[in-house]
Amino acid sequence: MKKEDIDIKKLKSILEDPSEPITPSFIIPIIDALFDLNGNDHIEIDFVWLKLESKYGIHAARKDSISASLAFYYNPSEFFMNPNVFDKMSIAFNGHNIVPTIINQPSPEEATFAVAEARNIMKYIWKHKYAERYPLFPDVAKYIAAIYHHNGLVTFHPTLKSYQEILNEFDVNPEISDLRKKIFIAFKEYQRNPNQFVKDEILNKNKDNDFLVHNLAYLIAIDIYMETLLKYSSALLMRIKK
Repeated sequence: MKKEDIDIKKLKSILEDPSEPITPSFIIPIIDALFDLNGNDHIEIDFVWLKLESKYGIHAARKDSISASLAFYYNPSEFFMNPNVFDKMSIAFNGHNIVPTIINQPSPEEATFAVAEARNIMKYIWKHKYAERYPLFPDVAKYIAAIYHHNGLVTFHPTLKSYQEILNEFDVNPEISDLRKKIFIAFKEYQRNPNQFVKDEILNKNKDNDFLVHNLAYLIAIDIYMETLLKYSSALLMRIKK
């Protein structure tokens, strides 16, 4: 996307309306078009914010999402290495404000989406290469596993499948291991044809096992959440084009 391709009035209406969530998949291409990120070694976040604010009347609620996206663009390693950075960036990547006075812990769907978005930005930075250049470091992978475990989940969404062994360490019960296999198989069945009818059919088929249904329903909810936000970001990018 180039600067001349952007309809300024439409972009302004989005930036001024805090009710519409904006994520890195939307933010980075826009800032790149407006400020030429690739041609600048580093642009101060405050400079970008002041420019956007003066020209587009951007709402203050957007600052965390924009700041986190830009910080990740220039220094992605901290997101993958440091749980304290990961949790705050995850909140912002999902379009929420970071509240310093409370503990910022993302939900399983927010943490999973943040990892997916981080990979999307890496693809953007490296021109669709080296998306896995920065794998999650053990401390961050364990942090996400703890979030999943806290919510009663024993199977990672496929976005995090390469870290499943870390989540397994939270519960080594052989019965849970068997359930993981059933959950994985049932979820793959849903993903082959993801619609409400298939979802209801699979959940009904396993209704006698509350634990399995909880895990399966949550994984499907994560899948729907991620797809919805990604489609929404794409739709916003299309909306601001001239």
